[in-house]
Amino acid sequence: MTKAQLGGATVLCIVLMRLAAGYHFFSEGMKKFDPNYVKVTEGFLRGATGPLADQFHSLAPGPHQVYELLAEPKKWDSLAEEEQAEINKWQGEYSAYLAEVRKKNAEIEKKNKAEETNNPLELVDTQFPPRGSYSKWANQIAADWQDQLDAFASEASLDDEQSERARRAYLRAKIKLGQYFEDTAEEIEEYQHELWRLEELKAEVQNEGGTLPYIDDRIAQQEAEANTAPRPWISEVAAIEDRYHGELRDLAADADPTEVNEALNPPSELSRVNAIVTWVVVGSGALLFLGLFTRVAAVVAAGFLLSVIVTQPPWVYGANTQYFFYQLFEVTGLLTLAAVGAGRWLGIDGLLGACCCSGGRSGDQNKNS
Repeated sequence: MTKAQLGGATVLCIVLMRLAAGYHFFSEGMKKFDPNYVKVTEGFLRGATGPLADQFHSLAPGPHQVYELLAEPKKWDSLAEEEQAEINKWQGEYSAYLAEVRKKNAEIEKKNKAEETNNPLELVDTQFPPRGSYSKWANQIAADWQDQLDAFASEASLDDEQSERARRAYLRAKIKLGQYFEDTAEEIEEYQHELWRLEELKAEVQNEGGTLPYIDDRIAQQEAEANTAPRPWISEVAAIEDRYHGELRDLAADADPTEVNEALNPPSELSRVNAIVTWVVVGSGALLFLGLFTRVAAVVAAGFLLSVIVTQPPWVYGANTQYFFYQLFEVTGLLTLAAVGAGRWLGIDGLLGACCCSGGRSGDQNKNS
C-alpha cells in the first residue's frame, strides 16, 4: 500500500469514526427526551460509587428529597432526654388540638341534625411528631403540597368555594399521609437503624486500616439494600399525591392543562440535570456527525463519558465495570478525533476552512495586483 493509499484509508477511518461517534451520542441523547427517562437518570446517579458518590447522589435527592431526609443513620432508642421532652410536649399540644377539633365537629353535627343541614365537618390539619423517623420527609412533602396548592390556585383563578374545596383536598391528603406514616414508622426506624449499623461497619473497617473481601461484599450489599428500601414508601406517597392532584384538577376543568400540570409538577433538580445532560449529549452528537466545531464537540463528549466512568470507578470494590473498557475506548477515540480535527474531512469544518482559505488567497492576490 502506497503512502497515498495509506493516507486515504486513514482519513476514511477517521471519518467513519466521527460519524459513528456522532450517531451514537445523538441517538442515545434522543432517548433522554422521554419524560420517563428521568427515572433512569435517577437510578444511574443513585447507584454511583467511589469517592464522588455523595456528589452524584446529591443530584438525585428523590421525590420531596426523600434520600436526603429519610436516609438518616439513627440507632434504636437513641433519643436524648431533652429530645424526649420535646416529643412529650408536642404530644400534649397536639392532643389538645385534636380534642378541640372533635368538640367543634360535635357542635356542627348537632347543628346539622337540628336544622337538617349538611355543613361539612372541620378537617384536622395533620401535624408530624418532632424527632420522628419520618418527620423531616413528611414535613417536606406537606410543604411541597402547600406550594403546589398555592401555584395551582393562582393559575386556575379559583373562586372562594373552589379555594375552600382545594384547601380541604390538601388537608385530606395530609391526613392520608399521616395515617400511612403511622403504619410504617417502625419500618422506617428499622431502615435508619440499618443505616447506622452500616456506618458503624465502615468506621470499624477504616479504623482497622484494612478490609477483607467478605466485608466489602457485605458493605456493598447493605448499600444496595439501603438504596432500594425507600421505594415502597415513595410509591405509596406518590399514590396519595396523585389522588390529591386529581382532586385539584377536577376543580379547574376550564384552566389550561399545561399550566395546571406545571403548577402541580414543578421542575425538580433531577429534571434540570437530565435536561442539561440531554442537550449536551444530543448537541455533541449532532456536531460530531456534521463535522462542525468537531474539536470542541469531541472534547465535550469525552468529558461526559469520563464523568460516567467516575460514577463507577474500576478501582472501587463492587463497582459495575461491565462497560468500563467500552467507554474508555470511546473516550480515546473522541480525543483522537479532537486531536486531528476530524471535521476537516467530509465535514462542515472542512468547508468553512476551505472558504476561509480561498478568501485569504483572494485577498493576497488583490494586494499583489
